[in-house]
Amino acid sequence: MFCPRILWLFKIGTIGSFFLFATGISSQFDFGGGGDDALLECSGSGSFQQQIDQGNAVVVGKIPSGLIDLEISMKSNQDVDIQLTSGAKNVINWEDGVLSSDIEETKVWNGDTITYSGYNGDEINLGNEYVFFRDDTQNAYTMYAFGYQSGYANVTYSWTGRKGCTPSGVPDGSGSGSFSQSILLDDVVTVGDLPAGLTDIYVRLESAVDIDIQLYDEEVDMAIIKWQTGLMKGSNFERLQYEDGVYIEYSGYKGEQRPNSFGNEYVYISGTLPRTLTLKVLGYAAGQAQVTYSWGYYNGVTTSSADGGGGIQNNLKTNLHNIIDGHTELSYNQCWEALQRTDQDESNPDRVTALYSRLSIPKTNRDKGNKGDDVWNREHVWAKSHGDFGTSMGAGTDIHALRVADKTVNSERSSKDFNVGGTPLNKDEPQKDCPTCKETNNTFEPPDVVKGAVARMIFYMAVRYNGDSNSNGLTLNVVDTVGTPYGSDTKDNGAIGKLSTLKAWNAQFPPSDEEYNRNNLIYDIQGNRNPFIDHPEWVDEIFS
Repeated sequence: MFCPRILWLFKIGTIGSFFLFATGISSQFDFGGGGDDALLECSGSGSFQQQIDQGNAVVVGKIPSGLIDLEISMKSNQDVDIQLTSGAKNVINWEDGVLSSDIEETKVWNGDTITYSGYNGDEINLGNEYVFFRDDTQNAYTMYAFGYQSGYANVTYSWTGRKGCTPSGVPDGSGSGSFSQSILLDDVVTVGDLPAGLTDIYVRLESAVDIDIQLYDEEVDMAIIKWQTGLMKGSNFERLQYEDGVYIEYSGYKGEQRPNSFGNEYVYISGTLPRTLTLKVLGYAAGQAQVTYSWGYYNGVTTSSADGGGGIQNNLKTNLHNIIDGHTELSYNQCWEALQRTDQDESNPDRVTALYSRLSIPKTNRDKGNKGDDVWNREHVWAKSHGDFGTSMGAGTDIHALRVADKTVNSERSSKDFNVGGTPLNKDEPQKDCPTCKETNNTFEPPDVVKGAVARMIFYMAVRYNGDSNSNGLTLNVVDTVGTPYGSDTKDNGAIGKLSTLKAWNAQFPPSDEEYNRNNLIYDIQGNRNPFIDHPEWVDEIFS
């Protein structure tokens, strides 16, 4: 749902509560009902930060008619005057407004009873002003802030009802949005509230300046994410079980670790929030951050625990397919750069980590037809010959199942199915690079550390590509055999094994921090997630 001037709102089932994100430069009120598909907010509250310009009146926002008991306060360290207009009429203005006193006054204008603090503020600070409307607003207004010095003002507002509005009580189960957030030097800015009841929340901030995300549970006075003192305070990826069924994943305060990427941070919260959380951002320099957010990614998914297990297998698979299909498809050439983000060595931003061998290889040593040690290329974990999809956009470039690999080990794995057993790799170089890898004529066993990841990538592919138009007609299936066919005879209908082994790996080796972080980065790049990383328990529900 869209609200004007890049202001977004997360609605939840509790009437009057919403998640308000606003920018510091182009902030606006949001009273709901901003778009044709938006639910009408009968009551609510919000806050945002407004930039103030010296000698100018900047628009704070539009106020519609019909709001009941509207209260607005503006607080600033600088001298600021509220101005209010309705059409061409100056209703609040120091020079010629209906309300123009230096102290609090109440007047009736055109049916509205309006209380204004006066231009000297609340008698404590010249920048602390307020305006109240008794009963419902009969007129539409525009509110401005005139600055005597440049700076910022915190704007808070609330209303108890709306004339003719009947609460629907219907929550938006999922949604997304984006806006630009002002960043202040050595100061903390509130980005917004994450209301209780939201599920699977993803928030990403990208800035050219170094920033730190902060996350608070103010109800219990807890800093969840905060450098030095928070429950999560590390420089690298962290995952925390915060409540029963609620997990928080944080990029770490160094963002994506690379130079010029310390301003790229994210937080992902899986499960249903039991309490409202507040997201803030600390700036180490002044600037702007682009904020993108979404919630309810798995909204509508029905599992066996919800319906007793009757006929759930196909329903769950179809639900998940419909959620993860239609992602942004990369070209095969674009995958080189994408993999340098998703498979970056956590301890060295100039290197990538190979999937099977776990070797750390310089990013510059990508395969250009050259031979020798420490060359990496792109490994299709679901071998591209099983379905004969090659490197075409879609399955051939889906980075959920495309990984950095040591070139020699990738060559030894070839198109083999996955299973346990065999002998060490035949050739000296791959055997040296991956001493715990094993193979037979038609199977490959990776090291324990990545077996779970391999399984979940395979299961992802089997759900993502089901033969529909968003799969380009490609159907992929996991089977409980090895020696599965490959090549042109399998065009658009690929199979890979071994199902029972892959299910065992998924159960025995749960998702690692590397997988969780990679899943979030791919969500930013492709716009979809691997559901079996977020919910490995779904494997047994679908692949029985």
